Amino acid sequence: MTRAIEICIPVWNERKRIEHTLSALTAQTFKDFTVRIFDNASDDDTVDLARGFVAELDLTVVGRTRNIGQNNNINRAFANCTSPYVALLSGNDIVAENYLEALFARLESDPDAVCAFARQVQLGENGDPIDLRFSSFGSILDDDPVDRACKSIATYVANAQFFALYRRSVLERVQPQPFRFGGDHVMACEVALYGKVLYADETLLTCSASPGVSSRATRIRHLLRLFSMDAQRGLPERSRLGRFEHLAPMIDMFHAHLDMFRLADIAHDARERLVVDGLRALLGRYGQRIAGDVHRVLTTLRRLSEMTGPRDFLDRVLLLHALQKVDECLLIVDSRELVEIRGRLSQLYNAAKKPVQVTAA
Repeated sequence: MTRAIEICIPVWNERKRIEHTLSALTAQTFKDFTVRIFDNASDDDTVDLARGFVAELDLTVVGRTRNIGQNNNINRAFANCTSPYVALLSGNDIVAENYLEALFARLESDPDAVCAFARQVQLGENGDPIDLRFSSFGSILDDDPVDRACKSIATYVANAQFFALYRRSVLERVQPQPFRFGGDHVMACEVALYGKVLYADETLLTCSASPGVSSRATRIRHLLRLFSMDAQRGLPERSRLGRFEHLAPMIDMFHAHLDMFRLADIAHDARERLVVDGLRALLGRYGQRIAGDVHRVLTTLRRLSEMTGPRDFLDRVLLLHALQKVDECLLIVDSRELVEIRGRLSQLYNAAKKPVQVTAA
């Protein structure tokens, strides 16, 4: 039997929190739901703890033997949904008893709405709220899709707008979440393109302490590890196979939005306006942090451009990633030094030894 709501919980090593998450679901006032745990190759007892709730919840566990990263795990969760409504929860989310009831009622009452989310409280390690701004949100109700997307960029402050309740129809419309820093921002923005996003103040999503909350710097490092395929595959930061993700997370997020904008499922003229207005909104909100990324990239590329010459084809791979990052920066800033560095990197790239030989058929 197809339930009204399918709750997807992508997890990896959540043994400390998963029982709290599932216990909260057993107390829901709304009962027409199923729970699917998408385990991402946990090496602790997360799965065993989750299966301990099969007598209390309509629950199944879908496992993997290899970690594919959080973004890809969320994408596979969405791809396997069949219910008309889909709730996405993290393995450390604790929902109020009326959570599903309140969000379901909001979406049922407005056919133009595609997503509903709750008031969020983020807890620190001592159990106290760590940021009072999480108690204040607002709905996105603009009639124009581009205006809604820009408002999402301007107002996205916590992941309750991402770990939310969706119409499955909108999940079938959005592009796969990119495996880049800020992928949740990108998806929340695209969802807002396709319909209203409703805030429900009468219910609550509580996020227990997650790794890296002790400071902004440690939080960023944690997120970089979480959303970097380089990190998932064990590449050191200085690897010649690396993509400079640790240096420029905000630039990566900027370009992830751009990729989504140019392929958005809206009329082409609106899509062109989205590129212009959306990137302006990103720079308006994150301009200083993006400038900091550019500075770090510039420092690293300056040293790289002073190489005496590539040693082998792996250096050519490193230079390719460097050239890609220069081009990403040059779309955002006007820098003569970056142009000069790009020229030197191109010369080094073309001079690399042992190029791959391609023979025409």
